[in-house]
Amino acid sequence: MSMLKKLLMINVSLGLAGLMVFVAISLVAAAGNWQAIGVDGGWVFEIVAVPTNPTTLYARAGDALFSGAYFEPGAGLWKSADAGATWQLTGLPVEVDHESVHQGLTAVAVVTNGQNIYVSSLIGQVGGPTPQHSRLWRSADGGNSWNSVVLPNSNIFALAHFSSAGRIIAGSDPGAIGGAPITRPLFYGSNGAAWNLANVTPITANIHTLAESGGGFMYAGGEADNGSGYNETVYTSTDGVNWTQAYIGSDNEVFMQIVADPTNVNRAYALVGGDLSPVASAAGTVYSTTNRGQSWTELPNQPGMLFYVPNAMAIDSQGWLYVATTQPLLFPLPPVLGAVYRSTDQGNSWGLLGQAPSQKSINHLTVDPNSDSVLYFASIANDNSAGVYKTPASYQVGATAFEFVAANTDLRAYPVNGIAALNNTVYAATGASDGLLISGQGLIQSANSGQSWSRSSSGESNYAGAVAIHPTNPNIAYFGGLSSLGVPDVWRTTDSNLWVASTSGWPDLPSDLAIDPTTPATIYGASSFGLLAKSTDSGQNWTPLTGLAIGGTAIAVHPTNPLVLYATHTGPTVTIKSSDGGLTWTDLITSSGCGGNDVLVNPITPSTVYAMDCQGVFLKSLNDGAAWTPAYITASLGLTTFKPSLVPFPPLFGQLAYDSKAGVIYAALHQYGLVSSSDDGVTWSRVMGDGLPSVMILSVFYQADKDILYVGTAAGLYARSAAGGIFLPIIRKNS
Repeated sequence: MSMLKKLLMINVSLGLAGLMVFVAISLVAAAGNWQAIGVDGGWVFEIVAVPTNPTTLYARAGDALFSGAYFEPGAGLWKSADAGATWQLTGLPVEVDHESVHQGLTAVAVVTNGQNIYVSSLIGQVGGPTPQHSRLWRSADGGNSWNSVVLPNSNIFALAHFSSAGRIIAGSDPGAIGGAPITRPLFYGSNGAAWNLANVTPITANIHTLAESGGGFMYAGGEADNGSGYNETVYTSTDGVNWTQAYIGSDNEVFMQIVADPTNVNRAYALVGGDLSPVASAAGTVYSTTNRGQSWTELPNQPGMLFYVPNAMAIDSQGWLYVATTQPLLFPLPPVLGAVYRSTDQGNSWGLLGQAPSQKSINHLTVDPNSDSVLYFASIANDNSAGVYKTPASYQVGATAFEFVAANTDLRAYPVNGIAALNNTVYAATGASDGLLISGQGLIQSANSGQSWSRSSSGESNYAGAVAIHPTNPNIAYFGGLSSLGVPDVWRTTDSNLWVASTSGWPDLPSDLAIDPTTPATIYGASSFGLLAKSTDSGQNWTPLTGLAIGGTAIAVHPTNPLVLYATHTGPTVTIKSSDGGLTWTDLITSSGCGGNDVLVNPITPSTVYAMDCQGVFLKSLNDGAAWTPAYITASLGLTTFKPSLVPFPPLFGQLAYDSKAGVIYAALHQYGLVSSSDDGVTWSRVMGDGLPSVMILSVFYQADKDILYVGTAAGLYARSAAGGIFLPIIRKNS
């Protein structure tokens, strides 16, 4: 019987606003080379080791729990060729399904050779019209290139290579998040180009886990309808095509994970719990079978201690069983105090093998198939040290308990929401939040143009949504975010070290900050829900300029006339203007959509103002906002509509930057990538290649004094230096 009911799934829907366009724009790769420069960490949900290559690992990062949201910390499939010492983002184009709402990766399977990789993702709106669909990706070259097919009416959460049958098996849970009726629980394919519906008897099942046995058959575990409700169930197959129900229980629970004993074809272990969804890690009770799944018995001795429950399993070549436990508290999230226990006698007794570092959960456990002495676990955490952990190099099988060590180097995973830089100082606002859960490193900073990094907001905030730097003094800066208690505020530093929160506080999460270039003690702020505010005492106290839902999410100050301000509007007005420092405002341009998302004054020609509306339309004024010309950039992406995020606390959709040296405008369009225009917004091109990953582009910033373009993604910070050609890759290593 499970000791825990799972965490509720947070359903977030994306907006459906759209705009028809008919503009022909070429796709070109921008000059120069992009290099990742941070940030280590990120939420990792699955690790797969290659059986024939002891040094190759794949990690599925990004949180499918927040399906549909922009915040998927580390979103993507990562690869390590050196046993976890360093990681690189594979070429999997995580956010390319533009016409549908893409929702992140859900499962990974690797064929024995390590080159053929299969990944599943979801498309369709969580909580939206059903059914949903899955996209199944395949790479034949170790993750460099990919192709995909859509599997309709499915929610694939389990993938496995059935080696003895020469097939890839996919398990679907149509009911996991309000999907279609349960008629398509299992699929099989041979090369990923085509998938077939398996024969399942009876068919009323949701599949959460797959495991191959050495006896030439495979388990599929989940839940099935027994006539009076959905109870735990197991199916088996010898060919992956035909499946029969081997077991159905009487409890309203789910088989969340099964591992087969390689030393005994009849024995397997299962983690059974009361999960609401297979998205989160399993949590419950360990069971075993000695007759190929025909019956299951709860182990008399469960690993762990009081208030700590099993939530992940693995088994090594000797048949020794490993179980990770966690603290199942609703708050704080994610769970903390993870530990790994080992049994060498089929679960009759347990010994503490390893302890996760403080505040780290263990949501997936893997034994290196080439060495029983090497274990990896995937972690999520609210601080900067989530990611991948492994056993210490000195560990030997049978040794006393140890503490796992970080293996996160180069796994640059946290979303970067805003960037500011001056001279050699660079700030990056990182983190993810839906208003309840917070993850990230908050504000990070570099004092040497990104060669090394440190957490600037440690102890203050794990989520930073906006950052601004003094126009002449890089030691003075501001950032807006959420405190460790989830309270919105703005912090200030005068020495790039100690940060002090505002005296008056903020009623809403700051989404943009702008400093008066002539009087730097005057700062303006905009918030996620439309509040505009002003401080005249260097951010200590703030006065609202407009009420909620009257202002917008972005604000800009005229570079030579500080009384002139531009701000976005929540709609239908796109932009508003003030000529008296924010005391009064005038509507400038309206649209049929929900208002504006960002506004930018050309620093070279201040009479030219740019804006981005909520539907992805770029707007330009050549006469201080009096008249505006639209430019439709959707065709540069091969689109007819935009579906911008309506997540409560996203970075600005369509965040703008202007390269004053080259005369190029850039726009960060989240799942639609980075676009640029070299003719003042008349035509647009997709910025691609040169090392820029195919993940969400959340923010963009041009540092004029260094001629460096920074791009914040859902998987860390990237930069390109036009002067230097190649911007050296730099990371922040976890301590």
